[in-house]
Formats: sequence, structure tokens, C-alpha cells
Amino acid sequence: MAVSTKIYKILCEYRFKPIILFYDMKNQIGDILFKDYKHWTHDGMRINLNNFENRSALAIDHNRLALEFDMPDSLVDFRSKFERALKEYTKRVKIETYIRLGLRIQSMIPVEFKFNELVKITHKKFFSQDKKLEDVVGTRVEDYQYNIVSERDSYKLHTICGPVTKEEMPRWFTPANLVVNPGEEPKEIKYPDVAFFIDCDFYITNPSDGVSEGFLEKAVHMVTSTTNGISEYLFGGR
Repeated sequence: MAVSTKIYKILCEYRFKPIILFYDMKNQIGDILFKDYKHWTHDGMRINLNNFENRSALAIDHNRLALEFDMPDSLVDFRSKFERALKEYTKRVKIETYIRLGLRIQSMIPVEFKFNELVKITHKKFFSQDKKLEDVVGTRVEDYQYNIVSERDSYKLHTICGPVTKEEMPRWFTPANLVVNPGEEPKEIKYPDVAFFIDCDFYITNPSDGVSEGFLEKAVHMVTSTTNGISEYLFGGR
């Protein structure tokens, strides 16, 4: 059985200590970055830029910079957009202390068989089949979710995965909030009838100096290799 993994959302967020100079510079930052987007909103504190064509949204705050893409065509384009935003931000406002660096990717592996078959195939690969445990929770598993936080060096990886139906998918996947004019509405996101959902959040809190420079490249590699590894582990031999 050939399977393929599709990314439905990617989000990169850098949080840092508030910088008062931001309020003098925020409009300059928003203006220089706007050419990559179609619409902007401003609430006096935050600037939001978004582009309905590629389903992207950039949030520019005094203590946060975050970019999200829905259904991205290319991770390369996502990386270049975030790196450019960070460069223009830090060119005008010096970030002295980062609080959290994070990259989250939500993916799905569509399958051609029924939900209960997907549960049966994958459940035993994640959970113990110890008879004492089965006597407590039961042997017939109708649904499940695998949720784990692991540590690698000083980084953490929060992974949530499990089988989902088409009706459940909107609960797990929240599309970017796009501001559009009439006639600019993006095409409806189509979900498979049954899929295996993988949500990976790779992050570090209170990073030491210099960690931010190579974080995004490291995070993309770690999350994509984890997602691909889970896919291979579950379906590689089928």
C-alpha cells in the first residue's frame, strides 16, 4: 500500500521579552513586509498581514513574531518568508532575550481503507498489549490518540497522532484567519474520508544566545524526519 504525507499547516513562532522600541518601529516593519501579502489589519498593538492566495498569515507583535501557512506548496518558501520577517524585525528592533522558539507542523496520511481497519493496524504499534492492561481497559479498541513529549538535547518535541475521520478533521486543524475581499475567498480545504493525523511541535524555552540563528533549519529537519519516520514505521512494510 503506497501512502503519502500531506502537510496541512505549518506554524513558526518566536516569543521574546517585550521591547518598547517596537511601538516606534512597527509600522516600518509592517510596510516593508507587506509586499509578500495582500491584506493587513492593525489593532494598535499587533500588525497582521495575510495572503489568501497561499493561505499565509504573519503576526507582528511587541513580544512575538509568528507565521503560518495552510496547505503549503513548499517548505522552502515558508522558511524564506519567516527568515525575511525576522531579519526585517531585528534590523529595526533588537531582540535581547528569546523566551520560546517553536515550529509546529500538522500533517495527514490519507488511507484507502475504513477507520476501524486503520485503528486495528496502527494501535498495536503504539501501545502495550500486556494482558493485565487489557483486562483493565478492554481488548476492543475503537479509537485512540498517541500523545508524547520527548526531549532531545535541550529541545522538546510534542507529538500527537492517531486515526481521524473527515468529520473530526476540522476539530484538529484550524485554518489561518484570512482577511479577504468579496471574490477572494480561498478554495475550500478538502479532507480525506479517513487519515492518520500527525501533529509535531518542536520547541525550546529560554534558549541560550545564538540558538535562534539556526533554529528554523534544525526544527524543519527534526519535524519532517519525525513525521516521515512515523509514516514509515506504520505503513512502510505494507
